[in-house]
This record gives sequence, C-alpha cells and structure tokens, in this order.
Amino acid sequence: MPTSSGPNTAADSNIIFSYDTADVINSYRGEPTTNLYTTLGFSFYQEEGGHSATRTTGAAPGLNLPTNYDYHTITTTSNWENESKRLIIWPNNSLTGSTTYYVSFWARVISKQTAQIGSAFYGNALNNTLNLTSQWQRFSFSSITNSTYRALEIGSKDGALVFQIAGLQIEAKSHVTSYVNGTRSATQGLVPLIGNSSLDLSNVSFDSAAQITFDGTNDYINVSTNFGTVTQYTVEYVAYQGAYAKMPIASRTNSTFYKFGDYSWRYTHGGIGDEFYHSQTPSISGYIHCIVTYDGDLVKVWRNGYYAGSKASAGTADFSNGFKIGYWSDGGDYAWLGDIPIIKIYNTSLSPEQVKQNYQKYKSRFNLS
Repeated sequence: MPTSSGPNTAADSNIIFSYDTADVINSYRGEPTTNLYTTLGFSFYQEEGGHSATRTTGAAPGLNLPTNYDYHTITTTSNWENESKRLIIWPNNSLTGSTTYYVSFWARVISKQTAQIGSAFYGNALNNTLNLTSQWQRFSFSSITNSTYRALEIGSKDGALVFQIAGLQIEAKSHVTSYVNGTRSATQGLVPLIGNSSLDLSNVSFDSAAQITFDGTNDYINVSTNFGTVTQYTVEYVAYQGAYAKMPIASRTNSTFYKFGDYSWRYTHGGIGDEFYHSQTPSISGYIHCIVTYDGDLVKVWRNGYYAGSKASAGTADFSNGFKIGYWSDGGDYAWLGDIPIIKIYNTSLSPEQVKQNYQKYKSRFNLS
C-alpha cells in the first residue's frame, strides 16, 4: 500500500500517477545538471611540504551518497597561504577560463570539534570560508576560474588539520543543485511515486533553490504515458498561485479536464464542452489544496478541505495521450505562475472523508487555511 504520496487511505491503491517535490529520495531527484568534476576526470597534488591528501573511491563514512564517487582525507601542518599546504584538484584543466562555476561538496573536520577551511579556484584568494564541525555538512559557493589554470584549491585556515571532503560537484549554473555523479537528464529529475511515467522537465523553470517553478508564460511538465480512459477519477494537487494565473492542473492535448484561475473554477469533463464555474469567496492566495472528483454522475470540487460545489456530468476522462501540467492552449494561452509541488490522480472517486483526510495530510506543511 503506497504511503509516500499521501495518507494511507483505502483509495491509495487506486493512485495511477503522483509526484511530490519534497520527497527527494523517491520523487524529486533535482534540477537537471552535469557535474563537471565527475565527467572531466581530475588529478591532485599529494604529500608536498607537510601536506597529504588521500583519495578514496566509494562511500564516505557516515555520509549517505551513491557509492561511485571520490572522497578525500586531507592533512595539513599549517594554514593554506603556502600552495603546498592545499589540496589542488585539476578537473583535467578542461573548465573554461575566466568563467563562474558553482562548487559544492560535503566536508567535516576529523582532528577537532570545529575548524575553518577555505576554497576557491586558482588565482583567487581562498575567501570562501567554510566553518566545519565533526558532522558532515554540505557547502556551496560560486567562484571564477583563472584565465589559464582552472584548478580548484582547498586548504586549512585554522592551522594543522585533518579534514574530509566528499561528493564534490562543479556546475555551470548560477546556483547549486542536488548531487549527481555525472549527468542528471531532463527525464531523471522528477520521478513519479506511482507507475513508470516519464516526466520531462525540459520546459519548466527552476528558482535559486533549484526547485521547479512555472513562469506564467509557457512552462509545463510533459507526462507522455498512456493511462487510458477512466469512468471515475480524482485529481488532487497542491499549488502556489501567482497573480492572475490561469492553469490546467493536468490536461491532454486540446482537452482540459480541470483548471483553476482568476477567482473561478472551470471544468471541462472528458472533452465535453460543458463547463463548471465556481466563484471563490474569499479569494485564496498562497498555497492551495484542490481536489476534483467524478463518480460517474457528479463532478465535485473541494478547496482547502471545503466543499465548493458540484455539477452533473457524463462520460469518461481520456488520459490515453498523457497530459501536461501547468499549461494549456485552446486559442488562448493558459499558463501557471507559481509552484505545483504535489500532483495525484486516482482512478476512483474519493469520498468526502478521504478528501478531508488528504487535506489534513498537507495542512501544516503548506500552512493551509
């Protein structure tokens, strides 16, 4: 019985599609990126002038990362001012000169409870001061490569030290993303919690925290899997609405079955040209939890746990062509502005009790009213 995509209701086994961007283990693996450190290869200085650096391949002790990466145990006898007291990593000298890259890694001190180290690309002062403890922490900073030498330097700013770094990542980005050993493609960043759908992130934006966001113009997540047609269903989502946004929360080509925006609800059932409007009173800003159910006779809408109305309808919902999340065009463009952290689709109609239970699951997390 799946529980990672929502509360453990009797209907959980009827979920045919879901994702949750807060579930970084099972669902949101991270913004597509390339870790240039792992793809370019590297060399580094060892045992010079009282400095030593031991490279080990595999899992760093006490750090839960993929096993196919390198970590270093670094011993220095004094501060980093002398080049020989630094760990110097050359990513094959193949990074572009005079270019800003984002650097990130985990680090901890072994010989003390706390300590300071510095890091930067060659030619820059080691002014990215990192405050280590005996526990692993992930650090990140941007730095500009030297026009000629593109080496990354890491050294002590606290005298004689023994410290470790692991999971080094160098990205051609303006912000840090989650660690990957190699490349994370547009179809590997977001994984469904249920089923084997391919979610393509090629057409969405990402904020400075590397979280998925929709820009209100043309962003969408494409879901290409054939889910067939269903005679009963539930669409559930949590989303953050920007000003004057319109959206289809999920749609197949040229057929919206539900969307929310501009203080109204609009529903087009299974391609039938009948629409259901429900005015918002009061309007809801910020995050909102929405559920639409269809039991074969009635379309019902809930927002933030409250029943919003119903309309008689007939037919089936056609998911055979998959759907898009966040964008639809029928002669006019309807694009979401904001975030959509959770989507769930069921092939059954949830009961009012189940709707309320699902709302309670997310109420505190998103500070819902």
